[in-house]
Amino acid sequence: MWDGICNRHQLLNFLVKLHGMSEEKAQQLLDPADKQNVPKAVALLQAICSLRDFSLDQLLPSEQSDLHRFHFLGEVLSSFLFPFIDINMSLDQQITSLVKYAHLICACWMRHGNSFMSGALYADGQAIVKNIVFSLAKQQILNEKRDFHIILDGTDRLEQVFSDARTQDHSRNFDILQLSQKLATASTINNILLRNPELDRGHARLSLAGASGIDHVNPKSCVGNLISSSANIQALWATGQQEANAVLNQYFGEGATITFTALFKDRTKDLLRPEGKYVGATASDSTDEYNDGNYVPPNTAHASAAPTLDSSSDEDDVGNIAARAANIGIEDLLPASPNHPIQTPPSTNFLLGADGKEYYKGSIVSAYLRGGHRAKKVVERTLRARGVTLESLREPQNLNTTDILSGDGAVVTGDIAATIVRAGELVCLAVIHIIGFTLNKSRVDRIAIEVLEQQSSNLVVTGEVLDILSM
Repeated sequence: MWDGICNRHQLLNFLVKLHGMSEEKAQQLLDPADKQNVPKAVALLQAICSLRDFSLDQLLPSEQSDLHRFHFLGEVLSSFLFPFIDINMSLDQQITSLVKYAHLICACWMRHGNSFMSGALYADGQAIVKNIVFSLAKQQILNEKRDFHIILDGTDRLEQVFSDARTQDHSRNFDILQLSQKLATASTINNILLRNPELDRGHARLSLAGASGIDHVNPKSCVGNLISSSANIQALWATGQQEANAVLNQYFGEGATITFTALFKDRTKDLLRPEGKYVGATASDSTDEYNDGNYVPPNTAHASAAPTLDSSSDEDDVGNIAARAANIGIEDLLPASPNHPIQTPPSTNFLLGADGKEYYKGSIVSAYLRGGHRAKKVVERTLRARGVTLESLREPQNLNTTDILSGDGAVVTGDIAATIVRAGELVCLAVIHIIGFTLNKSRVDRIAIEVLEQQSSNLVVTGEVLDILSM
């Protein structure tokens, strides 16, 4: 079970079984287009952690395998999430949990790489843990008798300054001069509140008991022992390593555990460089944000009339265009005198030629790097911030629920199937768990039996082998 697939369909199958979770709410939690809704993201992580309460009994073998992996994923996510939202945790427990998380994702990255998480997400997670540990060590040197709040090591205060600048008046958009004035006013307000803390009402939430999707926690709400001197960083680091190996041993056996002390004995390796080079620093570390293991990039033929670039075009011309664009400064675009109109840069600085035509760079980039259905966002500002596109509003929502996918004469995602496989000279019968279908380069969740029986159908079935029976 150390090697397997977790995707939206499998997760949805268990989320709808949670208490108080409807199919509509589960679909909203799994919506990849709503990027700015942090409380919803936290609620999704909490829901995944809650799956650990489900028993593996009375489930199909495929469901047992899926739930076992979600139990492990819940352990990983909870070790990162709860130190920031559980107000009862002490500083010792918070640091130990974060160190446990850092070593768990290190083990998973060394085993699965980008298939587990993107390089950028891995690097960000490790950087968060590193910065908190370094900040705690610095606080112990400066004043070890003061409390240390890990929630203040993030961007809460920066977001508060942004909120102050945006809510001082009705002008939500402003230029650089207005921004400097607003920041100066916000600084004055914050200084007044620091001198008079009774004037700062803080968060309106009165209780965090049973709350879901907690985005920010007020330091005053924390009740655990957070005194800096109470944390022995070296001892907590060792404990976190031991707890990470205990989780790996519990779910995947002794063969999955790692002797981190021996691994990091080589100074060229650490949590940020588990294999000797920094993760997230190269293009190969990136993954598509909508890739769940089965996602097939959209056909470029539907990419809003995207141009077909000729691979044999003169690369020197493109290089010269980029060089000329880099050498243009803002003073080159200003008028020589107030009576002269503002100059516009040559069109070649913004256009690329292909097949005897010129295309705007922006349209080419949006069509080829993001895909046409993700390129054109709506005009409404609040929806644009969530990543809502015109195409997503036109397309019907793919609920991917059991009711929609059920029916006679069709095979759906999640079904159990059998197929003949060959390993060398050995022919076997493999029992597989269907993960997804790709028909004509488009992902679908349901295939009719007639399509499966067609010899010439452009169909690819992705599955996970549950068992192999020799013939």
